[in-house]
Amino acid sequence: PMLVPMIGQLLQIPTNKEVVYQACWLCGSVLLDAGILNHPATSIASPKLVPILFQELRENTPHSLTNQRELLQALWNALTVPDHVGDVPASPIPLPGWELVRPALFTIVRLAGSADADASMAAVSILELLLDQHVRHGEDHERLKVALLENDIASVLEKLCESQSNEELAEVAANLLDNHFYIDEEEFVMDVHPITPSKVMPDGTFSFGLHETMNGGEQIQIQRGMGRGRDA
Repeated sequence: PMLVPMIGQLLQIPTNKEVVYQACWLCGSVLLDAGILNHPATSIASPKLVPILFQELRENTPHSLTNQRELLQALWNALTVPDHVGDVPASPIPLPGWELVRPALFTIVRLAGSADADASMAAVSILELLLDQHVRHGEDHERLKVALLENDIASVLEKLCESQSNEELAEVAANLLDNHFYIDEEEFVMDVHPITPSKVMPDGTFSFGLHETMNGGEQIQIQRGMGRGRDA
């Protein structure tokens, strides 16, 4: 238990790159078993460390690219459901509040499109896990997709689908497009509620002006892309 607060503190010292690098590695190791029922990684480590990982991935946090990649790797470990240990079940860990997830999306999308293959794979995999988990919560899923579109996720994923050097990454990107954005074989279409520009609220969180009603939504249409099965 004493190790977890120490890791959390070390992750928040961006001026010491080597310390953060080592803390990220340790954090990722601790979170490998997050999701296993009654495991310390689930009950103790993830509630403390996952919010800090999202926090440190905010746009204006001065971490180096290398350490942003390591933060992503640790977060990827935390969000990935581990294999069962015997008869002990495992399930996705609860996500922190939207006020922590939303500010990190810009950095995650930017790293998804970076030339660093490891950072790109971690970022795209995290987005897939976030979207998959939010599918169970319709309003949250829509809000997440709107935020990702605001950060130009469509263009990033399309470029990754065209990658000839990393087929695994291209496949994950194609899965994201097919499972969460494309709704037919001809168009990239997403039904969204009418939105107003993002604004910062007095408490420091973001408001997207999403209407509560499920009626009167708009459609965002983008030319047919390169998702799985669309390169014919």
